[in-house]
Amino acid sequence: MKVLIVTADGCELSCLQTTAFLSMFDENTKPIETTVFQLGYSSEARVQSWVPQHLNLQCIYTLDADPVLNASSIADSVKALTNKNGYDLVAFVCGAVSEQLAVRSSARIGGNIALQIQSVIPTPQGWKTEQSAYANQMVLTSDFSAKALCITVVPAVDNKLKTYLTDSELIAYSMDSKCHNQDDTQGSIRLLSKKSNNKSSALLESDKVVVYGRGAGGADKIADLVSLASEIGMEVGASRAAVSNGWFTTDQQVGVSGNSLSAKLVVVAGISGTGAFMHGIKDTGYIVAINSDPNAAVFRCADVGIIGSLHEVLPLLKAKIESDIFT
Repeated sequence: MKVLIVTADGCELSCLQTTAFLSMFDENTKPIETTVFQLGYSSEARVQSWVPQHLNLQCIYTLDADPVLNASSIADSVKALTNKNGYDLVAFVCGAVSEQLAVRSSARIGGNIALQIQSVIPTPQGWKTEQSAYANQMVLTSDFSAKALCITVVPAVDNKLKTYLTDSELIAYSMDSKCHNQDDTQGSIRLLSKKSNNKSSALLESDKVVVYGRGAGGADKIADLVSLASEIGMEVGASRAAVSNGWFTTDQQVGVSGNSLSAKLVVVAGISGTGAFMHGIKDTGYIVAINSDPNAAVFRCADVGIIGSLHEVLPLLKAKIESDIFT
């Protein structure tokens, strides 16, 4: 198998992507011949220092070009190298522009493409890749034929530093751009900032939550709905659609791409009830669904279903909630 690694000198994200890619191969991997295509200046000795011996570094190409400003010409160069040397796998680990370069190059080469992969394994037919889906709740496995496969990878973060990633913290990391050696990853990543995410914490800790969806009706109605929830001591969550519309913030989002609730009572208002959303409330105690569509999927998972406009039903439900009838 022949592999081309397209990387960028002096790019912090490129360092993290390169580390993740190299970690996918060990000494038991079938024989691989590796070529490095370095964007920006880098000495031969420096490149040799971060390519493991078992990957059999064959050749180093360099191109003094900005990957953002010269994406088209870089993709042309990748095509020329692939046609000349017959690479089976082209890994783009050159920072934020990696996906753009992978898409452009794949189109020129006429090969396959897989973005944001977590692993790649050689097979007799070609390659097998794994990607996360639904906020790491699922793993997508794909098999590709022997055509050239263009990939990008999920950046690596040291396992010990993952302990900082909690529900109430936002973490930023940076990698020393001068260090490309995988063994030096831990010493090269440093904590830059940590900020408390109080809104998300309150949502997760609350016993009573109302989650609003597209049925809320518009930005002009949100203030009244939030005020109503506050009057009865409920935290406010939102569906992905409501967040995408700009009515709520991302830390209020509920579902596989947001928060998973464990409240005693959840009122789901104006949400159809897709599987991705329902995953976020599957561990709650009591679900009250309000929707004007009698066929809404959310009713199949609710303990109580109310057909009607949330703007009419919620004020009537307020007294029942205040009397703790659902607790």
